[in-house]
Amino acid sequence: MSDRPGSIELAIQEPLGIDRPNHPVTMGVPFPQGALASPENLRIEASDQQIPLQTRTMLTWPDGSVKWVLLDFQTDLKSGEKNSCHLFYGDGVESAPPEKMITVDRNADNLQVSTGPLSFTVSSSGPFPLHSATLEGRSALPEGALLSDLRVDGETYELRVTQPPQLEESGPLRAVIKVEGKAVSQNGTTAFDATARLYAWAGHPTLKIYLTLTNRIPQRLVHLESWQLRLRPQLGDQRDAFLVSSAATGHRKAFVDDL
Repeated sequence: MSDRPGSIELAIQEPLGIDRPNHPVTMGVPFPQGALASPENLRIEASDQQIPLQTRTMLTWPDGSVKWVLLDFQTDLKSGEKNSCHLFYGDGVESAPPEKMITVDRNADNLQVSTGPLSFTVSSSGPFPLHSATLEGRSALPEGALLSDLRVDGETYELRVTQPPQLEESGPLRAVIKVEGKAVSQNGTTAFDATARLYAWAGHPTLKIYLTLTNRIPQRLVHLESWQLRLRPQLGDQRDAFLVSSAATGHRKAFVDDL
């Protein structure tokens, strides 16, 4: 195993014409056999300045060296420009610990997550997928302020959490929480299983949610008419709430879903 020091240039393109300070980046990087003994021997720099890095080994070679590593870091992206970072690897290469870190605490069957500006609670029962949230120390989403439901073939099903949340990935810069629930009608019929994955980043007030629905209605075809997520946020007099989407519909403007 040579593990000789080397570097890789990472090019990151801002695609939608929006300035993104400290934008979270997740990417996988392959290494030839014997090139990297441990993910601890990695460092990333932008404009000759070291930036915090979170790593996770995804695959290894037969000799135990790293084959694929998952990187998480944050970098400034200017509107429409390409930013270059350099990944250094090999013997003697080290990365400094990040100053801002995510914290995750388990309380009974609940998970409490804090990114710094954003704190939220995921429960083992109740509204899907969040129980409550605070932003910069103020209650932004109190208990009961989030309701989610589906309308299928003329019938409404409420989405509810049914399992304790799982911490799938835990690192200083990024955490992934898996939330499982069901879409249940007023008479107790289950239409769909629901799985949400919540992505949170250190120092960021944003939360990205990926939703997966699994049909449990015993018929060949169903008509999913709508999925509603109803929020009653408490943002104060000087705040605005708006819905963002990654696609244009009719004459609506195409917003970016991760501002």
